[in-house]
Amino acid sequence: MLANYLTFAIRSLSKRKLYSFINISGLAIGVAVFLLIIRYVDFELSYDRHHQHGADIYRTVLTRYLNGQFRDVIPLTGYAAGPALQADIPEIKRTARVHAMFGGAVISASPKNDATALAEDRIYLADPAFLQMFTFTAASGNLKTALDRPENIVITRSVAEKHFDSDDVVGKTLRVAGG
Repeated sequence: MLANYLTFAIRSLSKRKLYSFINISGLAIGVAVFLLIIRYVDFELSYDRHHQHGADIYRTVLTRYLNGQFRDVIPLTGYAAGPALQADIPEIKRTARVHAMFGGAVISASPKNDATALAEDRIYLADPAFLQMFTFTAASGNLKTALDRPENIVITRSVAEKHFDSDDVVGKTLRVAGG
């Protein structure tokens, strides 16, 4: 019975080749676009999903207009916006400000105690609440007190390896210049 249906389908497709090509192409394009849309939606919904309280984290943005025409949306607000929102809206538990430091150079002490300058392209200044809002794990040190003092920093494993050839860098010094 299945063989009869398959034979009928092949004969029908071979009789109307152009019509069959258009239908099969349309179906293939439709399925491909559907899969791309599903992948895009999944990507957009996965933002900050790995953080423990990711559903409660919001980011403020600035929508820019020029002569009444929409230009773009950028993740930038004034430094006073976070504390002002926290003071005015009781549901906001904490805020964290993050600022990119452009053009900075990190200078670290090499094992031979001569200073070597190694450029870092992504340096961010953040409030201490940043590490309380997001879920990160530390290779060494305590993230609860990591940003309590202005001279404290948090670095990734790759930066620690680059500057100190070690993962355990608690108590070592990096001097930041530029920016």
